[in-house]
Amino acid sequence: MAPVFRTATSSDMRDIRLLRYRDRAVLRILDRAEAATPRQLAILVYGNLRTAQERLVSLYEGGLLERTTLPPAHRGGAEYAYRLSRRARYRLGDHSPRARGSNRLGHTLDIVETVCALATANGSPRHDSPVAAWLAEPTAATALGTPPYPDSVVVLEDGGRSGVVCLEIDEETQRRAVIEAKLNGYRWLLGGQPTWWLLFVVPSRNRARWLRAVAGQVDAAVAGRAWVTSLVALQAGHLDAPALPLTGDASAAALRTLLHPSAGRRAGAPVGSEAWLRLLGEGGIEDLNELLWRTGQPVTTTPAPSG
Repeated sequence: MAPVFRTATSSDMRDIRLLRYRDRAVLRILDRAEAATPRQLAILVYGNLRTAQERLVSLYEGGLLERTTLPPAHRGGAEYAYRLSRRARYRLGDHSPRARGSNRLGHTLDIVETVCALATANGSPRHDSPVAAWLAEPTAATALGTPPYPDSVVVLEDGGRSGVVCLEIDEETQRRAVIEAKLNGYRWLLGGQPTWWLLFVVPSRNRARWLRAVAGQVDAAVAGRAWVTSLVALQAGHLDAPALPLTGDASAAALRTLLHPSAGRRAGAPVGSEAWLRLLGEGGIEDLNELLWRTGQPVTTTPAPSG
């Protein structure tokens, strides 16, 4: 059953032009990502959970957001998930009659959680975010123009190394035929972009084993550029989280060792940085051409040396 998002009883929508730039940035993020929690937006935008909760309640009461209550965590209370209200979507140019994502909220939040884990690899993303760019699924589909459409595309830059990662957030629901078709669909994309690779984020070790078994029957050129890790590992280790190759007997490698030298990408507004928030809040857009399509040394399936 899809979660029920509710609007506040207020009938007057706040004027978006009068909002603080961080609040406007939140609207742009939710327009791209579909939904997020106060904790996630504290990481990406506000820097403080209480501030995030207060500002999101204000936007909700102002008619710009809808919210639903998530099931309580194992050791904590219930948490809200927020998305744009219909009137806010219309104000931002989305005239579709139905909101996106209400029937796959858990998947949507796991995508945002993955980006948060990567953006905090070096501490606060305000000061040193390794995520040079983040393309949520609709933006990625526009940029790529043709399938496959990853759940997100992130450009990573860390210590002079960089790479473009297609994220597939797995919820243990898709069957073998779907996964095989998805992997085969990446052949043209990974084959034409030597610094791109594919990362499956799974909820369990058993699912990782199953994916590796499936990948054994897929085109070797694709499977050799694909890796798998877990969301728990990303939350704990960030770019030091271990990832397993989808094929072969190679051991796990830290994600940051999969980035490659001489393909350096210099982002002017990394995700979570003050420059990024200003850019979104002031209605700008990232220049993705140099970040996405820059070519470097050919990618190999052997991780680059750490350090």
